Amino acid sequence: MKNIFLYLIIPVFLISCQPEKKKDKTVTQSITVSHLEFDPGLVQIKSDYSFDETTARLNETLLQKGFKIIAVVPHSKAAKKAGIELNPTTLFIFGNPKMGSPLMQCNPTVALDLPQRMLVWENDNNEVFITYNDPAYLQKRHELGDCGKKVIKKMTKGLASIARFAAKN
Repeated sequence: MKNIFLYLIIPVFLISCQPEKKKDKTVTQSITVSHLEFDPGLVQIKSDYSFDETTARLNETLLQKGFKIIAVVPHSKAAKKAGIELNPTTLFIFGNPKMGSPLMQCNPTVALDLPQRMLVWENDNNEVFITYNDPAYLQKRHELGDCGKKVIKKMTKGLASIARFAAKN
């Protein structure tokens, strides 16, 4: 009886220990915004523009959409001052209390991931990307459940729209 139990439990254990295969989920809004395979909590879009133009377009888009830009962190410029070579990399930190505050009412820990951030960066092949946290990931991470469902849905559409305007022709 003991051996039968082991034969039944070991395969179940081995299957449950297999790494989860992450599917590439996409949201289509005239462009494809994809979740990164290595981290489904991140959304990334490739830009049609140079780093400088993408950065300028993101700044302009955020202001046009009524977001408050809290900080722009030029990581690559700071690295250069420290004598470190870093591909162009700039982080935008921005928010809208009308969106974020209701989520914090659901669970105050979501404040760890708010205000929102978008990273504009360039890889070694001179390709430029915008990367940001997937609001659905924040919903799951902070166990917001149904409480923040409407806001998360609106935030998901809004961030995809911002990325699209900043990165696409």
